[in-house]
Amino acid sequence: MRRRIAVLLAGALIGMTGCGGVKVVSPEAGSSSQKAEFEKIKTPEDEKVVLNIVDWSDSTKDAREKLNEQFMKDHPNVTVNYTTLTQAQFNETMLSGIRAGDAPDLFPLPSTVTFSTAVSEGWFLPMNLYLEEDFFAQIQPEFLCENVTMKGEDVYLLPEAVDIPSALLFYNRALLEEVGAEIDPEKVTWEEFRQVCEQVTENGDGKYYGMVASGAQKNRMDIELRAFSEVGGAKLGPAGQVFLQEEQTTFADPEVVQAFDLYQELYEKGCFHPDTASLTAPEARKLFGEGKAAFLCREHGAFQFGRRIIRIWISE
Repeated sequence: MRRRIAVLLAGALIGMTGCGGVKVVSPEAGSSSQKAEFEKIKTPEDEKVVLNIVDWSDSTKDAREKLNEQFMKDHPNVTVNYTTLTQAQFNETMLSGIRAGDAPDLFPLPSTVTFSTAVSEGWFLPMNLYLEEDFFAQIQPEFLCENVTMKGEDVYLLPEAVDIPSALLFYNRALLEEVGAEIDPEKVTWEEFRQVCEQVTENGDGKYYGMVASGAQKNRMDIELRAFSEVGGAKLGPAGQVFLQEEQTTFADPEVVQAFDLYQELYEKGCFHPDTASLTAPEARKLFGEGKAAFLCREHGAFQFGRRIIRIWISE
């Protein structure tokens, strides 16, 4: 029976290449510390293998499922069981599962745990125990950093994407047409956006609202407010980094305050869907799809810089 190997990985594509069809490092390869501390397991190509994968990337679930289907076609002996949770659910269930020895085979690092803690507690094996240098040569060097993705010469984690505070703002054209509002995605200002939110909310009379957000997931709200702040000209950078201007942090810059003021105004005017504070991202998207809000902010996209709002995409 093959022993389960828990590999810490943010990108499912790269993670699944660790099974079956990749070149395996010979027993003589790698550092002496690897041979002393880790048991390398080679699964026969004809052995039936089940890969249990859990993550919280619900926005890319469809793409990942297609990837899993293709992987199983390419590797008929492998069955992929893929589960998507919200980040809060993932954090709540993964720690107990890991420490009880019942972790999935592939999973991202819980946001409540540091990389160094995961390594020191022995949650996973280094990927370079199984993958050769030509695999890692495909990855940009800046993504392989000590105490971020690597410990010494061992690679434990691969990033799914570059962490930048960016967002897209989707809108429901039908709700805007009901109030006679027109949006030019290239020119709309914050003030025009606020006014349209108020118009839609008033017209909805409790049936729909100007905006809905995933308030239960603080990381997503953080990205939204960082995005709005940077649109205004602030230089915040991603979470976990502190940018200085003239030896001062930029968190209290006017552009940041304006972004918070915008959300405060929308809240005070009742423009947010009343359940916003308790919604996860999938729940917020569901309400938006049901026509319960005119706008939905989604992180990770393109900016329209200057005094313009985040680039807007259309939803019918």
